[in-house]
Amino acid sequence: MTIPDLKNVAIPPALAALLFFSIPISVTAAEENPPPDPRTDPDNYCYQQEAWDGIERLRQEAPSDPLVIRMYAMRKGLCMLIEEGKITREQGVEIFELERSRAIIERQQDETRTKRKVSA
Repeated sequence: MTIPDLKNVAIPPALAALLFFSIPISVTAAEENPPPDPRTDPDNYCYQQEAWDGIERLRQEAPSDPLVIRMYAMRKGLCMLIEEGKITREQGVEIFELERSRAIIERQQDETRTKRKVSA
């Protein structure tokens, strides 16, 4: 069947009524049950001032530390993507935690290398 043939397809009245009436119901349901405000979600670090203050303190204490810069940029970028609806909060948390774990491992490896150089 081609697109022009679809013009000749009759929609049964019951299906047409169902399609017609389902649209206002879903719109009404969305208006009655709006999605939760992410700014009031206690698990959403993007809107927790205390969390931002902590990372800002780290950034000020070590402004040229590549790991701190990377984590700061990661958090800021992920929060922007979450706010824009491009990723879910869960995806953002998963990505951030993965990168945080990598940063911790990198820092530990750097410290181990430094200790070896000092003791050698």
